Amino acid sequence: ESILIDKTDYTFPTNMKIRFMADASSDQDDVYIDEIVVTATTTPLPPSSPYATHTVRDEFNNDNWDNNDGDTDWLAPWADFLSAGDIDIENGAMQMYGTVDYSSSRVSRSIYMKDAITATLSFNYQRNFVSNSLIRVSLHESQGSFWLYQVYEIQGTGADTIPQQVT
Repeated sequence: ESILIDKTDYTFPTNMKIRFMADASSDQDDVYIDEIVVTATTTPLPPSSPYATHTVRDEFNNDNWDNNDGDTDWLAPWADFLSAGDIDIENGAMQMYGTVDYSSSRVSRSIYMKDAITATLSFNYQRNFVSNSLIRVSLHESQGSFWLYQVYEIQGTGADTIPQQVT
């Protein structure tokens, strides 16, 4: 399965944010996210040129919030949004875990998408949901206040014994 984002469905802003949210309903729920890749195809300039592709990637190979493992850099480090420290980057993955107050863990990062006509998102995740929790991936224009386009969601109880790949 590919998560293909096309300009006919979503207007790519110059500075697009991708957000991962784990609505961990219990302090026993955990999500591990790894190998986040966004590959964008841009309009050829001049029009007779071939289409160009650019890839941003975070492999979480070290414990930094600003890894740039693709051929194009992300615009900024991961930003922990009102998660009160419920997100860690360690041991080769981003961990989002439940809290006693049942709040959602949210993290986002900006990508330069000017002239993009399509984008493909892939990532690995591994979850351990004791309660009815969810993982949601959304996009929005960085200047706007709304998350406009939901691209992926999994909800319910369950545990993955091996990482699941969304490509």
